[in-house]
Order: sequence, then C-alpha cells, then structure tokens
Amino acid sequence: MKRLAGFTLLEMLIALAIFAVTALGAMKLVNQTVEQQQRMEEKTLALWLAENQIAEIRIDSRWPNQGMRNETVDFGQRQWQVVTTVSQTSSKVLREIRVEVKGLHHDRTLVTLTGYAGRH
Repeated sequence: MKRLAGFTLLEMLIALAIFAVTALGAMKLVNQTVEQQQRMEEKTLALWLAENQIAEIRIDSRWPNQGMRNETVDFGQRQWQVVTTVSQTSSKVLREIRVEVKGLHHDRTLVTLTGYAGRH
C-alpha cells in the first residue's frame, strides 16, 4: 500500500493547539498595550489641564484668593473634575497653587501639580 504525503489528524490538532496558545498570548499583549496607551493619554491630558489651570491663575492680574475651587471642566473631548487649592506660603508675596485632576467618573487622582504665583 502506498502512503500519501501529508499530516495526520493528530499532527494537525497539535499544530492548531500551538497556534491557538500563541494567538491568545499575542492578543493579551496587544490588549495590555492598548490599555497602557489609553492610560498614558489620559494622564497626559490631565497634566495639560493642570498646567493650564495654574497658567490661568498666574496670568490673571488679580492676586489669587486663598481657598478651594471644585469644578467640572471639558477638555480633550472629555470631562474632568478639577480641584484647585490656593494657599498662603511663608512669603507674603507668594501663593501656592495646587491642582488635582480626576476623570469625571474616577475616584483616583490622575495628576496633582503644584505651582506658585507671585504678587504683581
């Protein structure tokens, strides 16, 4: 009897199992990469927003009042919760500005940035 060239069913099943395991590993890696990129994008936008908040206070001609302001801000096609705290420093001509940024539906703070404004 003449043997035909090719793979047996068992060889095909083993090859398919190896391919499936490899494909699942690759899919998991791609998913983790996409999630990490989304987190980095979110943190970058939050940092830009915090920097903008401090810059707006610095360029205002009025001396910033001490206290806390909590607001919802639209930025980068998203909504953010921004808490800005202005407090006195040991210097009478300098105020500390602390900005915390969270995603609107997140409990964790994405960025906390501290800056200073001097009296004009």
